[in-house]
Amino acid sequence: IGWNAVQIQANGAIAAYEIFSTFERFMFASYGFIMYWVKFFVPIELAAFYPYPTFDAQHRLPFFFYLAPFIAIALSLGSIFAVYKLKKEWLRTYIFGFGFFVVMIALVLQFISVGSAIMADRYAYIPYIGASFMILWMMEKSVFFSKNKSLLIGALGVYGLFLFTQAYKMTGVWTNSETLWSNVIELYPYQIERVGNIVHVKKTGVEVAYKNRGNYYREHNRMDLAFKDYTVLVDARVKDALVYSNMGNMYALEKKFDASIEMYKLALERDKNSFDVYLNRGITYAKMGKHTEAIADYEQALRIHKNDIRAMTNICSELLNAQRFDETLKYAQLLIKALPNGSDGYFYRGTVYVNQKKYELAVMDLEKSISLRPDYPYAWFNCSIAYKSLNQKTKALEYAEKAKSFGIPVDVAYLNSLR
Repeated sequence: IGWNAVQIQANGAIAAYEIFSTFERFMFASYGFIMYWVKFFVPIELAAFYPYPTFDAQHRLPFFFYLAPFIAIALSLGSIFAVYKLKKEWLRTYIFGFGFFVVMIALVLQFISVGSAIMADRYAYIPYIGASFMILWMMEKSVFFSKNKSLLIGALGVYGLFLFTQAYKMTGVWTNSETLWSNVIELYPYQIERVGNIVHVKKTGVEVAYKNRGNYYREHNRMDLAFKDYTVLVDARVKDALVYSNMGNMYALEKKFDASIEMYKLALERDKNSFDVYLNRGITYAKMGKHTEAIADYEQALRIHKNDIRAMTNICSELLNAQRFDETLKYAQLLIKALPNGSDGYFYRGTVYVNQKKYELAVMDLEKSISLRPDYPYAWFNCSIAYKSLNQKTKALEYAEKAKSFGIPVDVAYLNSLR
């Protein structure tokens, strides 16, 4: 179970050992060990994410982290010694329950930093079996509680009500991405100080919380709130390239293209091999009318993900508009190979054939495109041109009128020429 937890965490980044010193790692592990016990008894300020502490300007941690190893050792050895002194016959059961907890929790105590969270409540569920067994067994054997059942029942009732209240509160937190990550941000916010053009991060918050909440707002068309969350991360100069890419996309939607390109530049400074950044910047360049730059970005995106449908579709469009027909044909054929049941590859190849006066081939491809996507007007219109060039005016007129019915402007003179 513990090894599975390490593998699950490893889906995030494993920090190089040199990032933290051995003693710092021991402090983090000790802190986690203590806090798992604290949250076992008093489950308050629960969160989906617990970040590492922020170092100060002198690379010092909060004082409690320096005490944590000594507290963890004192609590462990002290509790064992106390049980030995008070009830020696309980020692075996206590060591079993306590040892079960320690063994199960050890692999997720961040001796090796796996992921970006210092602890995670979900990894304590199995270890808590040992803790619960140990405590409940001793309570059941205790002479005090056997003589004071009413007191025990009353105390457990109050404690149970407290646990019920905390559990109910968390159902509201785990409603959706907004409530989940807002809870994390409330507990662990970024503290950023801005003086003129100088930005100083006084306290590091949870990057993933701002990013995921921003994504949620963006997906639900609450762009102003998404922009605020992304702005916090940009001001903090986080390392995640997609944060800047998201900001670039939002600026592009507002037609603030210069700001958009600047965001993509910052993204590529952090990850020069980010497929999404090249794709999104290519789309933005296309909107700006900078088609050469757009093509270059799509080509770079395809070097990273050579069979990506979006990139191949976009580069076909740009190359076709630039009348670079041989290159369009190459990517259209790749698109058909990657997505044989998609309409776009056949549309672009058929349109190239129209321009190359290969009308029979054009009709075959454009008919195929129409069969796969019957509501695409440009396939109907281009097929009309191919039929006209083959002197099949009845077909050409039928297809031109179909294109017009889908809302594209078809010149009256062209229609009259087919009648």
